[in-house]
Amino acid sequence: MFSEIKYVLLDVDNTLLDFDAGAREAAKKAFVKWGLDPARYDHAVFTRINDSLWSALERGELKRSEIHRTRWTKIFNALGIDADGELFEAAFLSAIPESVVPVEGALDLLVYLSKKYPLYAASNAPHEQQKKRLKAAGMLDFFSDVFTSERLGAAKPSSAFFDGVFRTLPDVDPSHCVMIGDSLSADIVGGARYGLKTVFFDFKRTMQTSPFADCTVFSLATVQNLL
Repeated sequence: MFSEIKYVLLDVDNTLLDFDAGAREAAKKAFVKWGLDPARYDHAVFTRINDSLWSALERGELKRSEIHRTRWTKIFNALGIDADGELFEAAFLSAIPESVVPVEGALDLLVYLSKKYPLYAASNAPHEQQKKRLKAAGMLDFFSDVFTSERLGAAKPSSAFFDGVFRTLPDVDPSHCVMIGDSLSADIVGGARYGLKTVFFDFKRTMQTSPFADCTVFSLATVQNLL
C-alpha cells in the first residue's frame, strides 16, 4: 500500500506532541502568572471550546486570528471567571512552547522515518510556536521543512494548504507522499482529496473510521510496520 512513498508529512498536535497535556500545563502556568486560582481551570471546558473553534477554522468559518481573539473569552465566560480573555491568550501562547509533552513513541518514529524519507511537519498552529515546540522536544532537526497554515495562508484540509506545500516541493508528486495525523477532517480528508496516502493516528481512540484513511493506527510504533 505504501511501497511508492518517498516523502512523509506529519501533523504535530496530538500526533507528535500531546497538545492536551501541554495545553493543560500551559493554562495552569498562565493562571498562576495572572494571579488566578489554577483550581478553577477545567480542561474539559477548554477542550470543548478549543475543539469547536479549530473545527470552525477547518470548515473555513473562522480565521486563526479570531481563535486567538475569542478563545479565552469564551472559556472564562463558561468558567465564570472575570478576566480579559484576549490579553490572557498572549500569556497562554507564551507558555505553550514551555509545556511540551511528546506523544509516546514520537521520537522513535522520527528517528526511524528520517533514515528512509524526507520529513515535513504540516500543522494549522502558529508557525513560530510550532517550531519552538518541536525544537524543545528535540524534534525540529528531523524535518526538512515546517509547513503551517500561518505560513501558507490557508489551513488544512483546504486544497490551498496543500497547494502551498507542493509549490515549495515542485518536483514532488502527491501520490508519493503520505500524510500522518490525528484529525480525520484536517489531515486525512484533506490529504486524501489532494492525492496523498493517509494514515489516521487515532490518538484519542475515538474508534472513528473514514473511507479517506488508507490505514488507522492506535500507536506510533505501528507506523514503523507500514513504512
